[in-house]
Amino acid sequence: MARFFPPLNGSKARMTPGEARFAARLHTNLDDDFYCWHDVAIGLHRSRYPDFIILNADLGLLSIEVKDWKLDAIRTIDKHSVTLLVGGAAKRVANPMEQSRQATYAVVQRLERDEALLRHSGQYEGRLRFPYGFGVAFPNIGSEQVAGIDGWADLFPPHRTIYRDQMTESVDSDDFRARMEDFFELRFGHPLTESMMDRVRWHLFPEIRIGEQKEMFAEDIAAGGVMPDASKIRLFDVEQERRARQIGDGHRVIRGVAGSGKTQIVAYRCQHVAQASSKPILALYYNIAAKALLKNALAARGVLDRVHVRHFHQWCAEQVRAAGRACGKDAVAGFSQALADGALDATRYGAVVIDEGQDFEREWIAGIAAFCAGADLPLLFVYDDAQSIYEKRTGLGFTLASAGIKAQGRTTVLKTNYRNTRYVQQLASRLLHDTLERADTDRTAPREEWLHPVSVGAAGARPRIAVCDGAEDEGARIVRWLGTMHGERGVPWRDICVVLRSRAETGEQVARLIRHGIPAYDLSESRASKEGLDLSAPTVKVTTVHSSKGLEFPCIVVPRLCGFAHEGERAVEDARLLYVALTRSTDRLILTARRETPLVARMDGYIAQIAATLAAPAIH
Repeated sequence: MARFFPPLNGSKARMTPGEARFAARLHTNLDDDFYCWHDVAIGLHRSRYPDFIILNADLGLLSIEVKDWKLDAIRTIDKHSVTLLVGGAAKRVANPMEQSRQATYAVVQRLERDEALLRHSGQYEGRLRFPYGFGVAFPNIGSEQVAGIDGWADLFPPHRTIYRDQMTESVDSDDFRARMEDFFELRFGHPLTESMMDRVRWHLFPEIRIGEQKEMFAEDIAAGGVMPDASKIRLFDVEQERRARQIGDGHRVIRGVAGSGKTQIVAYRCQHVAQASSKPILALYYNIAAKALLKNALAARGVLDRVHVRHFHQWCAEQVRAAGRACGKDAVAGFSQALADGALDATRYGAVVIDEGQDFEREWIAGIAAFCAGADLPLLFVYDDAQSIYEKRTGLGFTLASAGIKAQGRTTVLKTNYRNTRYVQQLASRLLHDTLERADTDRTAPREEWLHPVSVGAAGARPRIAVCDGAEDEGARIVRWLGTMHGERGVPWRDICVVLRSRAETGEQVARLIRHGIPAYDLSESRASKEGLDLSAPTVKVTTVHSSKGLEFPCIVVPRLCGFAHEGERAVEDARLLYVALTRSTDRLILTARRETPLVARMDGYIAQIAATLAAPAIH
């Protein structure tokens, strides 16, 4: 069966009856090597929404417009437009064949800017290496009805049009596939490779690209610009994309491992809904730096005026004041009282998103859910319970249902880690999983099944743990290592981040780096420093673990490993902190300790175990 994006069972509600019938025929009669997208925006500006985009390695790329029209509703028709009788009044619309043609050629022009997708010899030199086609489906018009209409075949050529009698439930699968093949005027006989399929998806759907955070919302490749080579093309795999596109109305939940693209999904969800809604979208955070990242990204895309990105407590205070009440020191209590009194107006928003939801307390989530219920607002809750570092609890410590989230059957789980190397991902996961297993004495507390991340990254460089001779030696080694990375290996300062356990350590670290001529930025210094985060600035970022959440850097340094607990009451809390710190790295990872400790020895052991199965160069 053909694979749909979003999955067919979750998207039929948004289809017209004719679209649903055509989709059912595609799903039933085509094999699973056919990828079908319904009503998904294409391109950077996302201004075109073909009814169906179909991609197949053997056939190529196909765009289909579906019209539920009945023949007697068509009054006039020409190459560019159609006049329909709708509710007794004439309505002029675009000719669907021309609409499909224009959408297809806009896509083709985009793809032809990529040298890797072009033919470099022969009759079709300079054109795409695979065929493409376009056409129209009429689920309510039979082919026999139009057979005698003069000029109809000129406007709707038979090989580009499929009719009601050609898409019945009893249609033969081979006949239906043959009809799909007819849409293509050319057949090259050379199937698309998997890498070429990925490259086509990369161009069509920017929201599934996996890139560095500072480039997440950068302008697309300009005409004539340089395209990334194959090694730089990173995007969600097919199954991850299908799960990500399952997001719909009502309450929805995304639970994903670190590096699974949650922030990217939130960003494009906000952009997509904001562009389609007449009301602003609300995105709530507890972590200020993560909030600033999304805010800056949406500003770069020109939709920040339609997405209200707020810190939860800041938003609570705004709601209390909007209700005409004085806001005391406890903004959350004021919000809860105003909500109970029916004094809040939820109708001003079009949808609500809670990102980094593991940072929220149950009562906060319940209040937001109740707020949304008052106006039947769609609510998306995104979290990773492995990164619960603000409270001493195992994961969330409560069920989402107990907090008012009604998302049974509407939860998307993202297990694929796109960010970290396999060394880093396995090191972080083993540390946290083993610590949780050791400390799990309360089997009655609400606990979700551990998500085992699946890494698709390279093995990467082997993480290094440097045991130093006290604080001064540790500081000197970090300065020397950063200097080597930048001076000898050409790593930009902006690609390096030093992650510390507590705020008390960040100022000292920044001062040391600056004394040695290394430009440094104290991300954790104040609310203003978090709000003003600029990932492209040529500085080494120095931050606490808490302020690093949601961020990523090619090179991560975690000092004072000896300050993290190996056992006892703090062991789980510190393992979660380390999990967050380690998974900020997209490439290199170095940890330093002022002395040998059981935790240092344990992590050295993990690295040795991982090295037994991965071949990778060590950091020197």
